Amino acid sequence: MKTIGLTGAMGCGKSAAAAAFRELGALALEADAIAHQVLDEDPEVRSAVKSLFGESSYHPNGKANREAIARTAFAAGSDEKLKRLEDILHPAIRRAWKKIPESNAKVLIVEVPLLFEKKLENDFDLCVSVLCSEGLRMSRLAQRGMTPAQIAARDALQIPSLKKAELCDVVLFNEGDKSFLKKQAELVLSRL
Repeated sequence: MKTIGLTGAMGCGKSAAAAAFRELGALALEADAIAHQVLDEDPEVRSAVKSLFGESSYHPNGKANREAIARTAFAAGSDEKLKRLEDILHPAIRRAWKKIPESNAKVLIVEVPLLFEKKLENDFDLCVSVLCSEGLRMSRLAQRGMTPAQIAARDALQIPSLKKAELCDVVLFNEGDKSFLKKQAELVLSRL
C-alpha cells in the first residue's frame, strides 16, 4: 500500500482533500480524529493527560474535555504544557495510524497537520500539501468561530502555508471548487 502524508495550514481544506481521495478509493485517516480517539480510549494517554492538566481534562463520562485541554495548552505562556501534550499524543497517534485497518485500498492517506513540524515526512511515500488564498483561509476559520488572536496563536506553532507547500512533493489548490480538488487528487493517484 502506498502512503501519502496530507498536510497544510488550518483552514486550507485538508479534510476536503482527504474526502476527495476517499471518494476515489483511497483509505483516508485524519490524525485529529485519531487524536480524539486516543485521548478518549488509550489508558496511558488518559493517565498522562490527567497528570498534566488535572482531573478537569476529562468529563465525568470519561471523554476528554478537549476544550479545556486546548484552552490551557494554547494559552499564552503555556509552551511547555503544549510540548508535553504533543509528546504524549503524537507517539500514540503514530502507533494508531500504523495499524492500518483492513482495506482493499491501494493508497493510504493520513491527514497530518504537523507533518513537517514533527518530522514525519519520511513515514510516507509522498507528501501532499493543500493550499488556498490567505483571505479564504481566514474566512473559513472565522466561520468555525475562531478569533484572529486564536488563529495567530495556532499559526505561530506551525510552519507557514507557503513553506509547507515548498516542502511537499505535490500541492493541491483548494479555493472551494470541490470538483477541481477531486480532479487534482485523481491526478495524484494516477501517478502512483
